[in-house]
Amino acid sequence: MKEVGGPIEYSKEKILKWYSNYMDPGKSSNCYFLIYDEGGTPIGEVSYHGWCFSKKEANLNIKIESKYRGRGYAGDALDSFLKFFFVTAGGEKLIDDLNPKNLGAKYFLEKFGFIEQAGSEDPRVMILKRKVYLEMVQQAAGANTTR
Repeated sequence: MKEVGGPIEYSKEKILKWYSNYMDPGKSSNCYFLIYDEGGTPIGEVSYHGWCFSKKEANLNIKIESKYRGRGYAGDALDSFLKFFFVTAGGEKLIDDLNPKNLGAKYFLEKFGFIEQAGSEDPRVMILKRKVYLEMVQQAAGANTTR
């Protein structure tokens, strides 16, 4: 993640605390998935965190190791993740706070229906709502049946 500061080094104590806060089974406010290449090497992650039970919304996190970018992994992972979030988990809104200089991430998210929140600058706030996601899925399904 060079453009946002690169990898973060953690002590063993910090890693265990992070695991307890974000990965420990049974914590439904966070949900992480690893992304693997075809050979089974972990190359990134996609997740939500900060799930708000009353609003059914959460924050998106997606990272791909730089040497694996541009190969479709992020798109495939996000496509599967969005289906999980909106259909399986019943999410209503997914939010991503971006570094304003990270235009690549902005354009990437826009392909999936994310819209920049008006007035957001630093961070740039991108939002995808369930209704928009389901409409896009329905349109894609219709396009595939007319060919």
